[in-house]
Amino acid sequence: MSDTTTKKSGLLSKIESREDAARTIKEGAIGFIFIGVLHIVIGMWLLPGVIADGVFYAVIAGFLWRWKSRIAAVLLAMVAVPNVVVTLLNRIGVTNLGGGNVFLAVIVAVVSVRVVEATFKIHGRFRSQEGGPNRVAGGS
Repeated sequence: MSDTTTKKSGLLSKIESREDAARTIKEGAIGFIFIGVLHIVIGMWLLPGVIADGVFYAVIAGFLWRWKSRIAAVLLAMVAVPNVVVTLLNRIGVTNLGGGNVFLAVIVAVVSVRVVEATFKIHGRFRSQEGGPNRVAGGS
């Protein structure tokens, strides 16, 4: 069996090419847009305070998807990673600032770190690889 037939795809697979990085960025951005919309919907009926978080996630994820932006990826990680700590504190009763789903918070944090890795690779190591429509123009 060759490597191409056993290669996994998805957010947790290795980023070995420009196409892998672009796929990771796209899937991560879609995930963050989903999380953003979920926050907005929950905010409309249950917790109005999370609407701003939802808008932030959705807008920054749009920048990530469209421009494969390293800044957008880092901003998402700067929100998602500390959110794990806040969620853990919520679960043990120290704070009451947001959600309590530790599993979801960890998944979002891991995805954000993977997206940061993908954006830096696509603008760095994989910059010269041909990628068709995934090719980033301008080199930012």
